[in-house]
Amino acid sequence: MKVKLGLPSNLFAELSLEESLARVWSLNPEAVELVLDRPHISAKELEEGGLEARLEVLESLSPRRELSAHANFGKVNPASLAYSTRRRSLRIIEACLKLSARVNAKVLVVHPGLLPLLAGLPLVGGYLRRKAWESLLKSLKHCLKLSEDYGVPLGLENIHGKRSPFSLPSQASQLAENLEGLRFTFDLGHAYIEARRLGMAGGEAETWLAGEMVKHLRGKLIHIHLHDNRGLKDSHLPPGTGEIDFKPLREALETLGFQGQVILEIWSPKNPEGDGRRALEEARKIFLKG
Repeated sequence: MKVKLGLPSNLFAELSLEESLARVWSLNPEAVELVLDRPHISAKELEEGGLEARLEVLESLSPRRELSAHANFGKVNPASLAYSTRRRSLRIIEACLKLSARVNAKVLVVHPGLLPLLAGLPLVGGYLRRKAWESLLKSLKHCLKLSEDYGVPLGLENIHGKRSPFSLPSQASQLAENLEGLRFTFDLGHAYIEARRLGMAGGEAETWLAGEMVKHLRGKLIHIHLHDNRGLKDSHLPPGTGEIDFKPLREALETLGFQGQVILEIWSPKNPEGDGRRALEEARKIFLKG
């Protein structure tokens, strides 16, 4: 199975972007995901522009590795019912596309945003969810046009939680039916939390998810996020330190013929170097040794 294992640029969260990138590079991943969000980059910086000079470090680091980028998510909500919020979200996503093109990123990961707080109520919830879905479709249609203009593919990421408009593979099918050319960054850790939230036990959840991936994501996958957890909290642990059995999920990716970046999206401010190395070692066992 031909994949490129990568790490995020914010792995060394206590360092500057430039220093963190250099340290990530030294761990010898095959790819790096440039995270266009805090702690290194703010939405305000993206809107104001001028980040190109800071990203020259990407050209100076050697050997050159394949890049992807992750759009700002703290200030972006393409599913918002508020026009002003959606308009700002689209401006920020366009700025991220511009930077992604500048560094030759293979994909820009975009979050779907959040449903309204009242979307869970019995009377108005259904109406609000439908309106948010319509907002998301409008936003994504615009983003896909921008993606073509800048020459950087989008990968819409599934997010866990009751307020997420996109959390499971079946919803990817629904989105793709309405938006030709839409492709996905599938986050295995997020999807596992959702399967457990639906009442499945560990072991059962992975098998079910693998089947759903094969059923709904064929021809739609462009990028993968991989991290571990214990089924309740989005811990972003290195694989092998939580409870997820990645073998069925890897087999699903193999069935789908996935060949691309697998970003080990771990968050480890206390031990970034050790956990970064461990994540790469465990992922190589998953994908290279089976």
